[in-house]
Amino acid sequence: MIRIRALNLLLLSILWSGIVSGQEVAKDTIVNFEALPEGVASFGATTLSDHIYVYSGHTGKTHSYSKNHMLMGFLRASLHGDGKWESLALPTPAQGVALVASKDRIYRVGGMQARNEPGESHDLYSLKEVAAYNPASNQWVSLPDLPEPRSSHRAAIVDDKLYIFGGWSIQGGEDGDWLESGCVLDLNAENKGWEKVDQPRPLRALEVIGFKGKIVLIGGLTPEDDISDKVYFFDPGTAKWSDGPAIPGMPANGNGIAACVLHGQLYIAGMDGKVNRLNSEQNGWQACAALPSPRIHHRLVSGVKSQMIVIGGASRTGHIASVDSIIVEKGK
Repeated sequence: MIRIRALNLLLLSILWSGIVSGQEVAKDTIVNFEALPEGVASFGATTLSDHIYVYSGHTGKTHSYSKNHMLMGFLRASLHGDGKWESLALPTPAQGVALVASKDRIYRVGGMQARNEPGESHDLYSLKEVAAYNPASNQWVSLPDLPEPRSSHRAAIVDDKLYIFGGWSIQGGEDGDWLESGCVLDLNAENKGWEKVDQPRPLRALEVIGFKGKIVLIGGLTPEDDISDKVYFFDPGTAKWSDGPAIPGMPANGNGIAACVLHGQLYIAGMDGKVNRLNSEQNGWQACAALPSPRIHHRLVSGVKSQMIVIGGASRTGHIASVDSIIVEKGK
C-alpha cells in the first residue's frame, strides 16, 4: 500500500499546483450548501425525496486512523432549502461505508471503525452491520448482517435488490482480507438473507452504481497494489459481466473515484478533477465539466435539473468540507 499512497500524494500535489491541468470549472458553478462540520473522505452519501444525506466518514490526516478521526454525524440538507445541515440519528460512526436509497428508505451497509486512540498503532475493524433508515421517523431498523465484515466497498439497488461489491475485511491492525465476491439482499424478502454474487476480481476503493437496469463497477485498488482503470457492467437478469470503456485520464483516476446518474446519463470524476460522461453507445467517455479542485474518496450526487453536487473528499492540502454545485448540461 505504501507505493499507492505515495503515488496518490504526488499526483494530487502535481494536480493542485497546475502542472497537470484539467478543464476550467463551469462558469455557472453555484454553491448552495453550507460546508460540512469538518473535512471528510470515505463517507456515505445519497439523495432521497429532495434531500442529500451524508453519513459519517474519515476526518483528520490521510491514512491516520483513530477513534477521534471519524465524522460523528448523519446529516441532511434540502435540495430546495437554505443549504443548512440537519443532524439525524447516528447509530454507528464508520468510514468506508456504503449508503444508498430506494423508495422511502436509506440503506447503510458495513464500513470500518478504528478502535485505537490517537497516536496508537492502528486497530481497525470492518463491520457486518446493515440497516434501513426511515426519514419520517428518524429511526434505523436492523437488516440481516453481511456474510462477512466488509469495508471500502460500494452498493447499488436495482429492482428492489441491494447489491454489494468490492471491499475487504479487516479484523485488527490495518491490513485486511480482500473479498473475492459480492452479495445481494432481496429487499422484498429480507428474511432470506444474503446470497453470493460473483464479481470480476477483488477490488476496494471502487465505485458501484446502478444504471439503466445494470450495475456498474468502476476503478478501485487491486491486491497487487495497482490502481484499476477497468469498468465492468453486471446484468442482474443474466448474472453476467461485460467490459465497459476504461476510465479516461491519468493512471490513478480509478482510486477513490465517484459517480452519479444525472438526467439519465452516467458521470464519473476521479483524481484529475475532470467530470466525464458515458456516451450513448456506452463505449467511451467524454469530458464535460470539472470539479472545483482535484480530490479522491469524495461523493457525487444528482441535484435539481442539471445540478451535480460534489461532496468532500481528500486533497493534497487535507480533507475537504465544502459541498459544491456544478451545472452539467445533458449530453447528446
